[in-house]
Amino acid sequence: TMRPITDLMGVSREKLAFIVDATSAPIAATFPISSWVGFEVGEINKQLIKIKSNNGGEMPLDLQDNGFSVYISSIPWRFYPIFMVFFQVILIAAKREFGPMLIAERKAVVYGRTDGGDGGIKQAKALQDANKPLELTPKRWWNMIVPVLLLIFLVLYVLFMTGVDV
Repeated sequence: TMRPITDLMGVSREKLAFIVDATSAPIAATFPISSWVGFEVGEINKQLIKIKSNNGGEMPLDLQDNGFSVYISSIPWRFYPIFMVFFQVILIAAKREFGPMLIAERKAVVYGRTDGGDGGIKQAKALQDANKPLELTPKRWWNMIVPVLLLIFLVLYVLFMTGVDV
C-alpha cells in the first residue's frame, strides 16, 4: 500500500483514495488486457448478435461483428477515462486542490493528519463495536465454522450451476 509513503509526504488519505479511484477505473477501461475489458467485450458481443439477428443475419455496413474490434475502435471516444487521467496529472503537477479536497489537504499539512480525515474518524468510531457478539451470545466454535462452510458450499454450488447453464 501507499499509505506509509503518502503519510511521509503529507498527502491526505482522501487524496490518496481519490488518486487510486480516479486512475484505476480509467486505466482498466482503456487498457485492452484486463478482466473489465473482457466483461465489456462479452456485453458488446451480446448486442452485436442481437443486431445481426434483427438485420436478417447480416451486420450493417461499417459495423464489425467482433466485440473486441468494436471495443478497440471505441477507445478514442472514451472521454471520461482519458480526461480523468490527464486531470490527475494536471492536479498533481499543479499542486492545486479544490473544495473538500483542499480542506483535507490543509488538515494533513497543518495537523499532520494520517487518520483518514473526518470521515475516517466517524467511520472508525461507528464500526469499532459493530462486529462484537452480543453479551448473551454463547462463544462456540460452530458459530464461525458453519457460516464459513455454508459460504464455501454456496459459492461452489453457484459456480457449478452457472457452468451447467452454459
